[in-house]
This record gives sequence, structure tokens and C-alpha cells, in this order.
Amino acid sequence: MGRDSLLTEEVQQKVVQAIVGGAHFEAACRYADIAPRTGYDWMARGEGRARARPGNEAFVHFVQAVRHAEAQVEVTVIAQVRQGIPDNPRLGLDFLAR
Repeated sequence: MGRDSLLTEEVQQKVVQAIVGGAHFEAACRYADIAPRTGYDWMARGEGRARARPGNEAFVHFVQAVRHAEAQVEVTVIAQVRQGIPDNPRLGLDFLAR
């Protein structure tokens, strides 16, 4: 019998909270008291990339929550950059170079 997963709703919420707050995935994992390697393993399991340790619905939800949080941050930052373009045209050039 395998051991219980550290993936709980509380851990997932802490990872998502940290990402929405601007942290990168590895820092978000550490904030949630898990090793970044564990977080990457959960992502692989949720995306079906871990053949040796297949995931379940909890891992799929974790991936979805992380990806949604990352997209939320990206949309927010892009909106902030675009608002600053009239006052700083360099932001527009940097945005287009992205």
C-alpha cells in the first residue's frame, strides 16, 4: 500500500495564493511547506506525464488551479503594463518584444 499524498486542499490553496501574490512556482511550493520537486511531481502526475506514478483527480485539480493562478497573474500584469504605456512608451516596446 502506498503512502498518503501530501496534496491536500490546504496545500493547494497555499500554492495558488502564493502564485496569485506573484511568487514563482518553486517559491509557492516552499511557502506551502512542500519541496519544489514534489510540486513538479504533482504537476506531472496531473498532466499524465508520470507513468511510474499515475495521478488521480486531485492532481488534475492541482494542475488546473496552478495554471489558472498563473494565467490570472499574467493577465493582471499585462493590464498594468498596458495602462502605463501612455506615460512610458518604452513599456510598449518592451511589451511588443515579449
